[in-house]
Amino acid sequence: MLDSFLKELNEELSIELQWRYKEILIIKEIYKDNISFQQKISKIYSIKPNKKAKFILRNGILSLYSHWEGYFKFCLNVINEKLDILEIDLNCIDNSLLSLLFKDKHNSKYKNKNILFKDIVIDTSSNLDWKRLEKLINIYNFDKRLFKNYESDINKLVKIRNGIAHGENSYHFENYKRISNFVDTVNDLMFLSRWNTLKFFKLKKYYKRYIK
Repeated sequence: MLDSFLKELNEELSIELQWRYKEILIIKEIYKDNISFQQKISKIYSIKPNKKAKFILRNGILSLYSHWEGYFKFCLNVINEKLDILEIDLNCIDNSLLSLLFKDKHNSKYKNKNILFKDIVIDTSSNLDWKRLEKLINIYNFDKRLFKNYESDINKLVKIRNGIAHGENSYHFENYKRISNFVDTVNDLMFLSRWNTLKFFKLKKYYKRYIK
């Protein structure tokens, strides 16, 4: 039964990952040494093609961040939904997960055992930097050592994303190579999130530590 459950879970996670991964690949296809693209848009727009390319590269950063935050939150929401389906006795649930129920706006239902994990709102405030990520990693018992390798890149991506989103004009990217590191980072983080979600159920990380 567990094998069937994990197979369905893997398919659900993979479908969501695939369309995001394909969109990120489009950024590569458009910008990586694509001189002909710049020449074409120079005929359409009255601004220099170099400026147009920079503009789209800046927006590429916004897209990359949205895929990172979006997929990570998707994984956590899937976990919450599956926990409800499994109908695990709350007395056996890990305390870190139970803490979400107490903090969530729906936690008034907890006393009557009517609380659903799917009701929990995963709030990152559109700022999924390392500090916020680490808290969620600890709650869901993800492998922090693996995510820790990307701490610096995550914080840089969030900082640049916030600067661009708030209208700052200090971030410019001359070519695709300037954002390629962020592309690789986001892809790695999404695959890492998928892997940890599968491990969460395979190793039954939702149980209290003393009965694992």
